[in-house]
Amino acid sequence: MADDVQDEPVQEGAGEASEDERVRGLLVQVAADLRTRPDEDAVAVVRQRLGDLGIERSDAEIERLVRDLPDPDDRGNANPGVR
Repeated sequence: MADDVQDEPVQEGAGEASEDERVRGLLVQVAADLRTRPDEDAVAVVRQRLGDLGIERSDAEIERLVRDLPDPDDRGNANPGVR
């Protein structure tokens, strides 16, 4: 049923996040996803997800983001992707 499709953020205020906050959230999600799918190409996943959000980054920036992916077990890393 099309009515059962979630295509908007559920949490109130999620649409108000800055671009940097959205990128940080994306990186946390990608890092967790890659733990269960270690054979995935992290660069391709990050590029795709950024595109899904309408966020453009250079290839060099995407590669830097992938190098800096947070450890999903490290709850102290609240700012992945921030320099």
